[in-house]
Amino acid sequence: MKEIWKDVQGYEGIYQISNLGRVMSLGRYRAAKNKSIAFKKASIMKHEISRGYPRICLSKMGKIKKYLVHRLIAESFLTNPENKPQINHINGIKSDNKYNNLEWCTPSENVLHAYENGLNSRPEGSKHPLAKLNEKDVMDILGMRREGMIYKDIAEKYNVGLTTIRAVCSGQNWGHLTGIREDIKNI
Repeated sequence: MKEIWKDVQGYEGIYQISNLGRVMSLGRYRAAKNKSIAFKKASIMKHEISRGYPRICLSKMGKIKKYLVHRLIAESFLTNPENKPQINHINGIKSDNKYNNLEWCTPSENVLHAYENGLNSRPEGSKHPLAKLNEKDVMDILGMRREGMIYKDIAEKYNVGLTTIRAVCSGQNWGHLTGIREDIKNI
């Protein structure tokens, strides 16, 4: 694929972006710290990673702003006739910012794509970073509830709130565990 360069919108004559996902700072004269004028050669810019996405800092008139590279590419190379607010990486690779790997999408389309392609699997049970219980605790809680123990006593025993115990017993939390939960729904 041939690399095509376009000015970054709002930064014309300062930065360009390519259809292959690279950002270039154009050669220009700049004021140096000692108040002299220096020529800065054109160069391909390095990016940082933010939540897996390449991000770049652009500067204009002394103000620095950070941009996600895929958004700059989509704005420069993709039409958006339906005015969709997000950009999806078609192959699911956040660092692959070639224009033909990007598409405009709605938030729900973006989430659906992630789940359909196994990119956004939610950790369940004790693998969840906020889990205060483990699978054995949950099964014990369900057993206690089936035997008639009240939410408050169970919550105190496990040092969690009433809403946590209710969510476990209703299947709202730890819903991947089945079996005795059906027995306690009417308790």
